Amino acid sequence: MKLNLRHVAAMALLTAALAGCDSPAPPPAKTAHVRQESVSHAVLFHDGSMRMAPSEQDALASFVNTVPAGAVSSVGLAVDDTNLRAVARARSVRDYLVKQGFSPQEIRMQPTPGIDPLTVMLSIRYAQVMPPGPCPDWSKNSIHNYENADESNFGCAYYNNLIVQLANPSDYNGGHGTPVFDGPRDSVIMQRYLADTPPPAASGGASASAGGSSGASAGGGGTTTTTTSSP
Repeated sequence: MKLNLRHVAAMALLTAALAGCDSPAPPPAKTAHVRQESVSHAVLFHDGSMRMAPSEQDALASFVNTVPAGAVSSVGLAVDDTNLRAVARARSVRDYLVKQGFSPQEIRMQPTPGIDPLTVMLSIRYAQVMPPGPCPDWSKNSIHNYENADESNFGCAYYNNLIVQLANPSDYNGGHGTPVFDGPRDSVIMQRYLADTPPPAASGGASASAGGSSGASAGGGGTTTTTTSSP
């Protein structure tokens, strides 16, 4: 029987397609991601007291130590803002957290009418790094890789190293810049850059220093700016 070459080629393509249906799908890429976690803690005060008891400070310190350092995105203090004594207790908790290393800009008062005035509910939101798995993956022999294919560990070290080098792990999921394009503003910035013109704030500082002295530096040394946030 004489076979038609076209029929042979069609059968070969069909056989290859059927074989591809039986083969398993390629594994997903090993990429890490960052998940936002939220934990809470109730800070209790004794009746009539504006300050935390030593035992309550110890409990709060133990709770704070469970949160990864450098990964905090926000801190909330739920308090009845209609009660002045309750607000004073919330400020006491805020001052304690600042002494523990939290940034004042991260801490926000959350008005919660009806909450017990002897209770300040603390909530902390932070970024939790979820490493890719399995990593390391030694399912393939890296020595006998004659096909020069991707190693089973490809991507593991890269994504893990990238996240641990970030000051804020949540930046891995998305930056914190302004997503809206502002044409006029960007045009002014570009014109100043091309003309080598410093921004107004920088030029004002340069002229002040050129005068030889300023009120902020009259006492010698540098100046220190302290930023605080109101509740």
